[in-house]
Amino acid sequence: MDLEAPADAWYVWLALSILSVAVTGIVLGLPTGPPPDAAEAANTIERTAGATYEANSVYEHDATALKVHGPTVALRNEHGMSRATLAYGTVVPVMGNERLENVTAGTPFGVEYSDELEDPDIAATTAFFEDLAAANASNSGEWVPADSELRTRTVGVVSPSVDVSVEPEEWGMGDTTRSMEFLYEGNTETQIAISTTGTHWGKDEPQTETQHVKVDEGVGGHRYSLHTDDGPHNQIHYPFDIDVRAGGQHVCHETITRADHGEKVAVCDEPEGRIDTTDDLEWVEQNDRTGRYHVTLVDA
Repeated sequence: MDLEAPADAWYVWLALSILSVAVTGIVLGLPTGPPPDAAEAANTIERTAGATYEANSVYEHDATALKVHGPTVALRNEHGMSRATLAYGTVVPVMGNERLENVTAGTPFGVEYSDELEDPDIAATTAFFEDLAAANASNSGEWVPADSELRTRTVGVVSPSVDVSVEPEEWGMGDTTRSMEFLYEGNTETQIAISTTGTHWGKDEPQTETQHVKVDEGVGGHRYSLHTDDGPHNQIHYPFDIDVRAGGQHVCHETITRADHGEKVAVCDEPEGRIDTTDDLEWVEQNDRTGRYHVTLVDA
């Protein structure tokens, strides 16, 4: 009996060895886990974005990177990538902007933008939308690092609006007035600047005096008095001009005449007294009735 192996057996062995190594390589190259669930991430975002009130949510995931481009959300990790499309509008990815990240995490808008709310030359909503536009331009369509949580928050902010009226004090023959009562009303806390420009008694050139006042939500007022001394310069001649600035914008103007002596005169009213804070941005929705803007922020 011949117990020797055939002469070409080593060829067979070599072929089987190569095939075994190749199959092992293929197996080792296969993913060992699923890619992140972009569909569930999108569902979480939409439940927040679709709320009729300010809402927030947190979605835990295993992605290492996130990309938001318009209504498309994509997640990826070492196992692969998945994407989903939002049916409800678009969102703003805010990664890299500390203030917006804080707002997304729950810091009230009024706290994070308190400096702008106290400044009559800046509209806090304008600063907010400028930050959002910058974050959107930086992050949209780009893969950005992601941790284990996808945080979403829908924020509603008010488009400030003010009503201002003035009532000159009825005094003397009506050629001048020595004081006037300003009344104002706002739909939210707003800093405004009221400027009075006119010629004072005994002066040749018009002068402008400006008062900065804080308009709270509701009705307020103050008396502007020219009683600075006992001389003749504590009176202002008719006509004189009243100008109102809010949020860095000139929002209204009115000329006060002798016929307005002792009368209440409207300087600002709707829609003249509303501060324009944004153009038509695709990721902002505005309620025309309330003047509130709604935007959904996402931070990975």
